[in-house]
Amino acid sequence: MRCLREDCTAMSRYIGGTGRSAQRGSEIVEFAITSVLVFVLLFGIIELSLALFDKATITNASREGAREGILFSFVDERALSGDFAFDNGVIAEAVADHLRSFLINLKVGPTTVSAETLVPCAHSGDPAAGDTSCNCGQAVNVCVSRYDGDHDGDGDLDADDSDDTWNSGDQLYVTVAYDYQFLVLSGLARLLPGDAPLGDGLPLSSTTVMRGE
Repeated sequence: MRCLREDCTAMSRYIGGTGRSAQRGSEIVEFAITSVLVFVLLFGIIELSLALFDKATITNASREGAREGILFSFVDERALSGDFAFDNGVIAEAVADHLRSFLINLKVGPTTVSAETLVPCAHSGDPAAGDTSCNCGQAVNVCVSRYDGDHDGDGDLDADDSDDTWNSGDQLYVTVAYDYQFLVLSGLARLLPGDAPLGDGLPLSSTTVMRGE
């Protein structure tokens, strides 16, 4: 059956317009799917880069704190009194100063990183045995432990609970730990069923060991 010229022209326009509309619709769906994946990948790269930078920051902060802690001071007479509260405060102040200058995390502000809020506590485990667990119940945790040096040559380090004096060669362990909170990935992870691995943040920890001077 042959159609008139006008009818064929109208039919071809209808068929062509329907095809172009369907193609535009599929392009929108494809863009929506790929754009979500691209944005997640982009923000993932940015946030993981910030987490790595903060890891380096707390590493340097623990070094700064340990460096202040091993310096012998005659002001507080710690070698005679065995009271390390003043020295722990000096360590916390050094750590706080470094974190305030370099830490990149909008959820850990300057009010939570100060010498007053960073109250050092002892390690949960035995750092000399490799257990540097640190949890002081704070947004940023600073753990300090001291061990007598191997003065008798037996190869063992003894905790300072029996000898509360600070001598040259004694070892100081300073750990800085906190949970890096992702700005975007944490919210996306909470949308997933089950326990999201990034929902509670990424635990970061660094320990520095130095000998007393």
